[in-house]
Formats: sequence, C-alpha cells, structure tokens
Amino acid sequence: MTINTRKQRLLNLFDALAHDACIDAESAENDLRESGLDPDEIKKEGIHFVQGLQQRVRLNSAKFKRRQQESKLDKLRERFAERFRAQGEQAEDILGRLLSDQPELKLSFRKIKSLDPEDVAEILDEIQLLKFLSEMEEE
Repeated sequence: MTINTRKQRLLNLFDALAHDACIDAESAENDLRESGLDPDEIKKEGIHFVQGLQQRVRLNSAKFKRRQQESKLDKLRERFAERFRAQGEQAEDILGRLLSDQPELKLSFRKIKSLDPEDVAEILDEIQLLKFLSEMEEE
C-alpha cells in the first residue's frame, strides 16, 4: 500500500467519523433526554468546568509572573545592598583617616561602625538628598 493510499484512507475515515459525530450528537441528546437528563444543563456544567480550568491557568500564569518579578526585585535588592555596603565601607575608610588624629571623634566613629546596613543605607540616602538640595540652592 502506498503512502498516498494510506493518507486517502485516513482522510476518508476522518470524514466518516465527523459525519457520524454530527449524527451521534443529535442521537446522544435524544438518549440523554430519554434517560431524564438535560443536555443543556450538561453543556452548562461543561462550560463552567472549562472556565474553571481557564481561570486556574490564568492564576498560575499570574503567580509565575509574580515569582519572576519577585526574583528580579531580590536581585536588585542584593545589587543595591552590595553597592551601599561598598559605599559604607568607603565612607568608613575616609572617616577613619580623617578622624585618626582626633580622639573625641573616634568615639563617634565607633558608633558609626556599629550601624546596621539599613541605617547606613538611610544615612547615604539622606546624604544624597542633601547634595541634591544644595545643588538646587546653588542654581
């Protein structure tokens, strides 16, 4: 049997099944009604079921996108934390050199060294804000 003959037989089979499906749909509705079932109600339940599945797919898709965005945010937080940590270390080094001759300021410097990263980040933010405000005043 050649490939074309096989293809033609499959096409004929699909056509016959499609025709039978149309006839069978009508007879299935009649059989359901005879059994005391409502085909329209069954269709509604099927549509409701499919809509529920679609809703779950949308929900899972939204959750996936949210996890991706959270991952990006976590990476950005890490980058900024590292940047602030580096700026804090640089500021600490500069202050250490500036205050090395002044013992009364060394005590204050020790307090600065004991700040947690959030406080250091807040101080750096305030410094940036003060720089911005002073630039605005100069203009």
